[in-house]
Amino acid sequence: MKKFFISLFIIFAVSLQVNAATWSAKDRVATVGQQILTKNAITAKLTFNVVDGAINNVDSAKTKVVNISSELLKYAGNDNEVAAVISNELGHIICCHADRSRLLNYVFNGADSTNEATQNISADYISS
Repeated sequence: MKKFFISLFIIFAVSLQVNAATWSAKDRVATVGQQILTKNAITAKLTFNVVDGAINNVDSAKTKVVNISSELLKYAGNDNEVAAVISNELGHIICCHADRSRLLNYVFNGADSTNEATQNISADYISS
């Protein structure tokens, strides 16, 4: 009986390693992102896109696409960690961090206040 349980445990352990090798954080981004939106009652129709290199979510209010860095995802080992990466990006978008940095760039570079780009910086987020 003891050999039976040891054999069963070994088979179980081997199957866990096979499943762990097939899991990919990049493949889980869309599903986990939609779960975050649903659980938090966010009704915006957003899509999640994994990009290599630096991410740019400045125009996410217009395009309805949230870019997630593949560099950050390579450290994610389960759905909870993928959710943390996605939530971080959503937090930046909701708090308009990209718009604030763009506004400061216009201010410090001497942009004209009548410039259409500076007037419409937050309009994207107000209208969505």
